Amino acid sequence: MTSSPDAAIETLKRSTVRPVYAFDLDGTILDVNSFPLWVRYLLKGGPATAPLGARASVAARTAMALIERKAFKRSHQLLKLRLQRLWTALPQAQAAEDFTARLMPHVRREFGPALAKVASGEIDALLATAAAEEYAEELAARLGFRHYVATPRGRADVDENVGPAKRASVLAFVEKAGWNGRPLVVFTDHLEDAPLVESADILVWCGTDADGRKAAGTLPAKAFIPLSKLELRHADVWG
Repeated sequence: MTSSPDAAIETLKRSTVRPVYAFDLDGTILDVNSFPLWVRYLLKGGPATAPLGARASVAARTAMALIERKAFKRSHQLLKLRLQRLWTALPQAQAAEDFTARLMPHVRREFGPALAKVASGEIDALLATAAAEEYAEELAARLGFRHYVATPRGRADVDENVGPAKRASVLAFVEKAGWNGRPLVVFTDHLEDAPLVESADILVWCGTDADGRKAAGTLPAKAFIPLSKLELRHADVWG
């Protein structure tokens, strides 16, 4: 790291070029990891208003996917891919809306001012998450994001939106949006986001203090700000 949190905050306040903000989801905007909640949701068959046969099938096939993962030591990525395919048996728009409603109470209160600016279009931002697009799209919209990158629906053997793949998807979107050449501010709690952080000008650490101390010494951002030091309600912080 090349600058202190206070210096990084001052850089944001004084910037004459509007930054671009990339927000992680699980453990950052949400106070939980949405994946286990999604698995439980599918184990219960999805929305209560879905056809009974579809709900029973999805619940049984989800349980089998979990058993096979443990028995055959299948990867998290393969499990997610299988669950994404199971999702198509449900009324998808209805299921996404229902599951999103269950996630909204987990939005961290301190992100309220930031999300208000995202929703109003006052800042250029995108949600950058490993979550399945099947629900990430609806959740992004509910949070106020016009733009998002997630683990894509309908994928064959495409990687999850994590690590180098997440970096590539964010940078590709930034280029497509015409946001190149502007400071990139990344909000995350994941050490696995190191490839994306390497391309960032500022990392806002949203995880625990213990992990933050580790992140400050290992993640390759030019500047590091713990979320606790950033006054999200202050307009001048947003460039």
